[in-house]
Amino acid sequence: MAGKVSFAALVGLARQTAALSLSLDSNDTALTLEEGGFVSAWRGIPLDSIDASKYPEFIQWLDQGMDDPASNARTEESVLAQAKQDGKGNVGAAHFATLQSYMDKCQASDPEIVEIPTWMGRMGNRVWQVLNAVRIAEATGRKYVKLPKAGGGLDNHFFRNPKDQLIEITPSKSPSKSAGTCDFVPVSGKMYAWHHDCRFLFFNRCRTTVLERQAAYQKYVLPLLNSEVRDKCEPGADDEVTVHLRNGDVALHNDLNPEMRPEHRQPPCAYFHKVIETGYKGGPFKRVQLVYSTEEPASPCIEDILAKHKDKVVLKPATSLAGDVCHILEAKNLATTMSSFATVLKMLNHGLQRLFIVNMLSEKIMTKEQYDIQMNYYEFKVDQLCQVYPEVTSYQVPELYLNENFFLKFPEQNFVVDTCKNHPKTSTGTTGEAKNNIFRRLFR
Repeated sequence: MAGKVSFAALVGLARQTAALSLSLDSNDTALTLEEGGFVSAWRGIPLDSIDASKYPEFIQWLDQGMDDPASNARTEESVLAQAKQDGKGNVGAAHFATLQSYMDKCQASDPEIVEIPTWMGRMGNRVWQVLNAVRIAEATGRKYVKLPKAGGGLDNHFFRNPKDQLIEITPSKSPSKSAGTCDFVPVSGKMYAWHHDCRFLFFNRCRTTVLERQAAYQKYVLPLLNSEVRDKCEPGADDEVTVHLRNGDVALHNDLNPEMRPEHRQPPCAYFHKVIETGYKGGPFKRVQLVYSTEEPASPCIEDILAKHKDKVVLKPATSLAGDVCHILEAKNLATTMSSFATVLKMLNHGLQRLFIVNMLSEKIMTKEQYDIQMNYYEFKVDQLCQVYPEVTSYQVPELYLNENFFLKFPEQNFVVDTCKNHPKTSTGTTGEAKNNIFRRLFR
C-alpha cells in the first residue's frame, strides 16, 4: 500500500500548495503525482529542487498542466462518468449468498470458533472485524472469536490482546440476537475483489443497528481497552467541544481530486465552524479541543479554525496519540469527520452528550451497495444514533461541489441538516443512567 508524503514537503512550499502531492510506493520507490485540483498552485513551483531524471512522469504531468491547465478540469459530468465506470467493477453474483454458505467455506475448521484470519487496515477496520465476528458467533452459537496472532492486535497502544487471542462469547439476552438469527449481508462478487472475506471477515456480515453495536462495544471491546488511556487527559467541560480533523493521505480529498474515493470525501471547514458557533444550546462553545495527527498534508481547516475563533479558547492536540484518544473518550461534546478513528472511539465514550457528524457520502458517485456499507460503517443513520446519544446533529453534503474554494468557502446553506428532533426516541433507547451503570460495572 502506498504511503503519502506532501508535495510541500518535497519542494519546500507552504501548506497552501499541498493541493499537489506525491505518492511514494514502498515497493519500488517510484513517485507518481496526484492532482488535488487547484491549478493555481502550479505557478511558482521551485522545480530546481526536483531531480527530473528520477521523476520523469511527474515533470511531464506538470509541464502538460502548465501548458493547458483546463485539460485537467473536473466537471460534474466527468465525475459522474468516472463513478459510473468504477461502479461497473462492483457487480456480479455474491461469493456467499447466505450465512451458512459463508460458514461452510470460511469458518469450517473449528465448530466452536469464528476466526478472523488476518487484520485489515488500522484500528477502525479491525474493530469492525471484531464486531462482525462477534455478531456471527452469536447468531451461530459459537463460543469464541479468535483474533489474528500477527499484526499487533486491535492497536498495541490502546488495547491488550485477550488470552490465547480468544474472546469468549456469552449468550445474548436480546431476542434479536438469538442463535440462528442473522440478517446476512451478501456482497457482490467483484466488490473490493482483493478483500476476500475468508481472510478478513469485513464486508460479509450480519446487519446490526448502532444500538446493537454499542452493546457489543461495551461487552467485548471495552474490556480490552488499556485503563490508563483514560488518565492521559482531563474530562471535557460541558461548554467544550472536541473536534477531530483528518490529516494525511486523504486530508485534501474533495470532488476536485481525481484520487478521491467516496468514503474518504472530506468535509468543508464550514462544518467545524457551524458546530463551534451553534452546537452548544443553540450558541457557541467557549472552548474547542482540537484532535489531529502530524501527518502531511494538513487539513486547511486547522488554520481556518484558529483564525476564525480567536474569541474562544482553542486547544491544540495532546503531545501524544494516547492523549488525543483520551480527549475523544472523555469528551462531553464531539465533532467527528470522515474517519473510522473517531467513529470507533465515540462508541467507547460513556459520557457523550452531544454528537456532531458530517456525512460526506453521496449516492451520486456510489453504487447502492457501497452507500449501504459505508452508511453502516461510519454510523451515519441519525434515527439509530438518536437511540444511543442524547443529542445528535448530522451535516450532510450529498451534492457535488466542484469548486476550488470547497474547503474554505463552502456555503453553509448547502448543508442538509438532521437532528434527533426529526427522530423521536423509542423505548428501545438506552438511557444515560443505564449506560453509566454499564460502564461502572465494566471499570470498577
